Amino acid sequence: MLVMEQVEEIRRLEGQGVTCSAIAKRLGVSRPTVMTYADQEDFVVPCPVSGRGSGPSILDPLKPVIDGILKQDKLVWRKQRHTAKRVWERLRDEHGFMGQYWLVQRYVKAWKEADRLESDAGGFNVLVWEPGITQIDFGEADFEEPWGVSRLAYLVVSFPASNQGFTQVFRGETAECVSQGMKDVFMFIGGVSPVSIFDNAAGVGRRVGDEVRESEVFRRFRLHYRFEARWCNPYAGHEKGHVENKVGAVRRSLFVPAPRVEDLEVFNQALLVGAIDEQATHYRKQEKIAVLFAEDQHHLLPLPPREFDVVRWAEYVTDKYGTITVDGLHQYSVSPLMPHTRVIVGFRAHQVEICTVTGELVATHPRSFGKRRSRQFDQVAMMAALIYKPGAWQQSGFREMMPAGPGRDFLDHLGKRDLSMWLVGIRDQAVAHGLAETQDALDWLASHRDGFSLTDLGAVTSRVAGYGLFTIPDEGPDLGWYDQALMSREAVA
Repeated sequence: MLVMEQVEEIRRLEGQGVTCSAIAKRLGVSRPTVMTYADQEDFVVPCPVSGRGSGPSILDPLKPVIDGILKQDKLVWRKQRHTAKRVWERLRDEHGFMGQYWLVQRYVKAWKEADRLESDAGGFNVLVWEPGITQIDFGEADFEEPWGVSRLAYLVVSFPASNQGFTQVFRGETAECVSQGMKDVFMFIGGVSPVSIFDNAAGVGRRVGDEVRESEVFRRFRLHYRFEARWCNPYAGHEKGHVENKVGAVRRSLFVPAPRVEDLEVFNQALLVGAIDEQATHYRKQEKIAVLFAEDQHHLLPLPPREFDVVRWAEYVTDKYGTITVDGLHQYSVSPLMPHTRVIVGFRAHQVEICTVTGELVATHPRSFGKRRSRQFDQVAMMAALIYKPGAWQQSGFREMMPAGPGRDFLDHLGKRDLSMWLVGIRDQAVAHGLAETQDALDWLASHRDGFSLTDLGAVTSRVAGYGLFTIPDEGPDLGWYDQALMSREAVA
């Protein structure tokens, strides 16, 4: 068989009027070969079709059985459907099939492919997204926090037209988290996406039949920013495949290895600042993503004059200890001085705010998520009741949460009057410098001095908060020049 260069030379020479005999002699091939390629009119390569499996197979009698199994699978949960191996095992055990596994595997694969094409009316089209449109989805990743490894959710807001994406990390996937993440992105890029595509996310909206019922917080958020929300069909991930791919890309590029997070809101701001790569190129359009994203921004809606406050308010009644319990799992302290009191609780993406019915802020806590029980207590607020009832010290929640050490032992041995006085001093220092810093200062004093006062506590707490107990003080400027000048003057005198 001739190579394409020889065929091309035959057709070139024949086109110049060279005879077939002369071409054959020049190229060292036979005259019939020259005539064949000189007269050939069709050089299209046909689709290579394998003849393997075209004959009868020992699987043929059992194909209706396989068809029945796979059709029944479409009615059950996708995670409990038959694999090809399980189908082969059932044919072997229930029907005495003696054929090899690959016969069943190949047939199951072909059946599923044909069924998919039929269900999708011939497959999927490459979707074209207009500039400015966003797709929204969540992913999960592990993060290193001061108390250990936490698995957190991260919201991805992607622009399919440019392949630009933004990420914000949260502890849950509620409507407050989605709305706060979208708001942060909108504020950062200076505009609002006119259309956002969502999955059937429980926090934002839930599909009931053909109707999507949005959560109240998200509905108000959407109306405030005047954008349209669209919802994917159930199990139709291809309708927002761009963001699903982006979720995986974000995890691999930003969260491997697990990043260290000290303050989640500070971490999220850094994610926004570092999101735009000026040098990155679109995988298909071969243009700079930053240039394409500028076109996205051109199609954004303007920001409203006033920011939306992403919060959901609910009413609770405290128990006899002055705490509330949310969803039967998450406990938050209000104040020991407010037992059996009606309060208003504001649920935000990162915090829980507790107010009196007149709107006065009483306590703020980090918001807890998940199905594990949790307790969030404002220890400074808990001290208020102890100041007036120091006799409850030994059984108090404040003492239980206070780290065991010399400071707690010191308080354990005080009388009621002295204990009340010291609790007032500790509360005042905690408000000014932080409770942890105050407790560290008390531990140091109790372990290094036999007698000390509240004044000593204030001085050491200020030192802990400002420099740390064991930080070497700044030496300051070199004053040796002044010493030399003074010594020289004394010598002259």
